[in-house]
Amino acid sequence: MRGGMGGRLRSEVDDQFKLKDLNKKALYILKDNIKSEKKELIYAVLLTLIIAGTHVLLPILTKIAIDDYISTKEFNGLAIVVAGYIALALVQWFASYKQTFLASKIGYTVLYSIRKKLYKHLINLDIDFHNKHQVGDITSVIMNDVEAIYSLISQGFIYLISDAVTLVAIAAALFVLNLRLAVTLLITIPLILYSTKLIGKILRKAQRDVRENIAQLTSGVEQNLSGIKTVKSFSGELNQTSKVSELSEKTRNAQIKAVAISALHFPIMDLAGAIGLALIIWQGGMLLTQNIITLGILMAAVSYVRRIFGPLMDLSQIYTTYQTAGASLDRINSFLDNKQQVKFLAEGEKPEDNYDIAISNLTFGYDQDAIILENVDLDIKQGSHIGIIGKSGSGKSTFIKVLGRQYDPNEGEILIGGVPYQNYSKNEFKKILQILPQDTYLFPLTIWENITYGLKDKALDDVEELISKLELEDFFAKFENGLETKVGEEGKSLSGGQKQAVAIARAMIRDPDILILDEAASNLDSQIEKKIYKYIKTDWAEKTLIIVTHRVTSLDLTDKIYEVRDKGIFEINKDEIELAGWDRVTSEE
Repeated sequence: MRGGMGGRLRSEVDDQFKLKDLNKKALYILKDNIKSEKKELIYAVLLTLIIAGTHVLLPILTKIAIDDYISTKEFNGLAIVVAGYIALALVQWFASYKQTFLASKIGYTVLYSIRKKLYKHLINLDIDFHNKHQVGDITSVIMNDVEAIYSLISQGFIYLISDAVTLVAIAAALFVLNLRLAVTLLITIPLILYSTKLIGKILRKAQRDVRENIAQLTSGVEQNLSGIKTVKSFSGELNQTSKVSELSEKTRNAQIKAVAISALHFPIMDLAGAIGLALIIWQGGMLLTQNIITLGILMAAVSYVRRIFGPLMDLSQIYTTYQTAGASLDRINSFLDNKQQVKFLAEGEKPEDNYDIAISNLTFGYDQDAIILENVDLDIKQGSHIGIIGKSGSGKSTFIKVLGRQYDPNEGEILIGGVPYQNYSKNEFKKILQILPQDTYLFPLTIWENITYGLKDKALDDVEELISKLELEDFFAKFENGLETKVGEEGKSLSGGQKQAVAIARAMIRDPDILILDEAASNLDSQIEKKIYKYIKTDWAEKTLIIVTHRVTSLDLTDKIYEVRDKGIFEINKDEIELAGWDRVTSEE
């Protein structure tokens, strides 16, 4: 019987999934990705015939050695048989090694191909898809579900053929040796299959309980660590420790129960094998004393019994392997079925001689029956610096997402530089327009590497030049290693304002023609904010700036101010803002 990766994956079976529910379209995922391994797959299957042949021939050589040479004391002939046995055993070893290697190679090659295709597909899906799916779910499909395909290819397909052919060959050889011995062996097979099925059913339920408890424990730990500042601020360490301890104990108890059930499986299989062997010895002994069979036939039959139980044990778990892989294939297929709603052209148009934004009759809602923006008309000339305000939930950020092509309008048109913005290629559009949100993600790299993230033509010198123009040398010099300082996971070593400063520099170094700051300076120190806005006002006079903010000071830089309300966007003046008070200028939705 074979173990390793497949055995581990089988223990994670999704017992709620039924193979009959598998979308047949999902099978094309395998077909399309296994084509490149067709030759090696055929080679692995052919090796199956060699392995099955050796399993049949080795006991036959045992019979010949005993009946034809040992019983007659013809040791010269015995030496030839022994040499043949050793040679055949070496052939079996090499064929098994080669098949195992090929099965793993094919499995991992297909795994790599599917994972690469799936990741490329998911990372290019719209932001709407990622908003609707948790990171953990996406990661689980990319890592765990794709990993289950390895088990399907190696254990579920190649070894299935190998074990099935071996079983048929051994059974046929046993029938040729003696019918009564063959029938005796067949009596034990239903016992093995039934006991495996029964234990497997109980074990899958126990393992489901383990997975549910682990999920609860993981969620509890993640929540506590994510909110560690709040926990410590309100002296919640003891309470949270108690909760996690309780979840840990439940998980431990579930795992012990699953292990207790799992520990029964192989001993029962061994017991069934021992019973089968005992029956063969008992039946064979009776036939031997009656001179119906020879000692060589009995020893060959005993050898066949030992050889048949390994493949039987593998095959007894094959449904579990297919069930696991089927559930994984179905989930992978469901993710691949998600299509891009926002599609960019491979070769797009170029703008005219300006980057004016012309919005006409824009209507948008995440759902058709929940319209957020309706019949919006707005013209933003190149070089304009405009502010956008509005109450929470009014649609400010939604408007920015539509303008930045995270979503396309339900109705209406947006022109940039006289070109419908759907007619730009992705690269061209990202060169023209950059959105900087309030929540900034920083990678665990240095500060300057975060600033130049995704840019192959920018280096540390370019960052230093930009920082000098922004007059922020002193600001970045305060870091332990300056621009070479590593920011840690998600930039945890930086404050909110520091992260926003890095993010603004990351957007500016790309030198876009249109820059949108969506509450992107809300945590900045006022002096840093002034320096950045000073640079924008002098060096970016011909570039378009759109500021979504609730800070009145940020609006000093703007030429025009618009308020988002009642599904529309309306121009207002600063006097109206001051008269309205802060309740009209609130944080973003």
